[in-house]
Amino acid sequence: MKNVRLTPVQRLAADRVLAGLAVGDVIVLRGKPRSGKSRILQTVHAAMGGALLDLREFIERRKPSALEDAVFFMMEDALARHAMVFVDDLHLITNRDGSGALLLDAAFTSLLGDAAGQRKKLVFATGADAPWPIRRRAVVCST
Repeated sequence: MKNVRLTPVQRLAADRVLAGLAVGDVIVLRGKPRSGKSRILQTVHAAMGGALLDLREFIERRKPSALEDAVFFMMEDALARHAMVFVDDLHLITNRDGSGALLLDAAFTSLLGDAAGQRKKLVFATGADAPWPIRRRAVVCST
């Protein structure tokens, strides 16, 4: 994690994420807007390797019509190729009501089960509560 400028609070949060990865397979980095979650996630990703999925960029560039399906397949592909997957801006797809939220819960339950069975790790950054399937398995760190 050298050559990256983090504030002391961000450095502490990055250290907590790294400590969480030592004991758990699902980590949630939660914080307010503009608190540096993306920068912390990028820093830990640079130190640990794996795939970094930016949901904001994914949504803005691709504008998928079936968002839940598109995110599921993107994460499934990343997990197939990497032992560790970092997902930034999770709140952009989870702050929704109705059937979309239920579809995401089902998708996350499946992805988390597959990841655990293959001993892979997932790290999520979010500005809101993570969905229940993630929250019930996660080590939660805050910025």
